[in-house]
Amino acid sequence: MRALHIIFMVCWFAGLLYIGRLFVYYVEARKDSQQGSAKVSQQLCIMMKRLFYIITWPSGILTTLIGLHLLMQTGALSHPWMHAKLGCVVLLWVYHIWAHRCVVSPKRLPKSSRTLRIANEIPSILLIAIVFFVSTRTVAVGIPVVATVIFFGVLAVVVSKLIKIEETV
Repeated sequence: MRALHIIFMVCWFAGLLYIGRLFVYYVEARKDSQQGSAKVSQQLCIMMKRLFYIITWPSGILTTLIGLHLLMQTGALSHPWMHAKLGCVVLLWVYHIWAHRCVVSPKRLPKSSRTLRIANEIPSILLIAIVFFVSTRTVAVGIPVVATVIFFGVLAVVVSKLIKIEETV
């Protein structure tokens, strides 16, 4: 059962990470005023729906159901690291629902591809946190690691803005 949980978790994260890229491509195609951009946007909508309904939703549901089964079998709910992991899973489902709403109605997507690129890092940060909580079975290691990842992510955004500013001057 644990192997199935990991397999479906990998598929779920793959779907969530790829949907973020498709959102970026969609917003960038919509901004393009060329004649073929409407066709590209239409194709991206088809890809987003197929990805979400065929891979992401089933994988997320199966990951959660198998995880709940394992949780009842192992009794790990009494450990603080499991509370932290489940908190990350709840946040992941919030992101999943937001992404689903954007797939259903792409007009809900932010207009900025930069905002979407940053939002696309949310599943990555949650993945890092979940893996650290589960592999170390402690909260003490996971929180500093996530804080470090967030710090370097913010630093990368700031540096990219500074470089862009220098390029335009």
